[in-house]
Amino acid sequence: MHRFSGKSIVGAGLACLFVAGAGRADSRLLSARNDPHAPNYFSVEFPPEFGGTTTADIVSTHFAIEVDENSGTASIVSWFQHVNPLLIGGQSTGDITVVLEGGSHGAYTQERVESKTLEGEFRTEESYAVHFTGDLSGFGIESPFVLPGASTGRVKFDEGDRTGRVSMNWSGEGSLGGIPFTYICAVNAVFDTGAECDGVSSVRASCRGNDLRVVVRITDDSHDGQSLVIEVGDGVYGGDPVSARIIGSRAKVRLANRSGEQTVRVLGVGGDCVAAQTTSCP
Repeated sequence: MHRFSGKSIVGAGLACLFVAGAGRADSRLLSARNDPHAPNYFSVEFPPEFGGTTTADIVSTHFAIEVDENSGTASIVSWFQHVNPLLIGGQSTGDITVVLEGGSHGAYTQERVESKTLEGEFRTEESYAVHFTGDLSGFGIESPFVLPGASTGRVKFDEGDRTGRVSMNWSGEGSLGGIPFTYICAVNAVFDTGAECDGVSSVRASCRGNDLRVVVRITDDSHDGQSLVIEVGDGVYGGDPVSARIIGSRAKVRLANRSGEQTVRVLGVGGDCVAAQTTSCP
């Protein structure tokens, strides 16, 4: 893992977030995915002689954030994002993958609006590992590099308090190889609230060719219709959190085009619900 030295980006980076699950009445784990019908982009503005403004669409974002109304805290638990190439000084970054690097911490406030729907606001600090496929060695940058981030956002629950929307924005300024820039990141997502861990009894992962299949068993059908937060990591880009609907007493996920060792975790408030499982795909 390479960090900038001298030629560095200062400020927050290429990522936006959110996840939480209901393990206690005052804590929630939200599993979010970008809304393809809403703005999701990353934009950087360099001086005109270095290319001016460059903007790339965010292809997909999966993230999970734990929020606690009682303690007033928030933390991003997992983050996985694909971004189209950006131009830096006329050079393409190539395809970009952004994952969470290290821990996260922050603040959260929540209120019920007009005695109907819940709305909350969060601010967190964390770092992201940014992987790219282009050659930026001319700037002294190697993939991946680590960016610190400070994210702010708003969460709005639907009626029933189990689903909703997250809107996030952050902006800042920095320097790349002595070239100043400003940036803005916008992510709009929908979320499910993760079910409690207490009913999760086991998780099984297996591969059929390059298809990864995950089955999580629940002790009974009391969580039927709710969602679990399942994170799958391949040891290269970190974990990708996805929601899986519980049908009766189990939840299933099938992911195509997986290769190498796969680590599967079932996430809940405060950590894993059961021991992580590993398998290998060809």
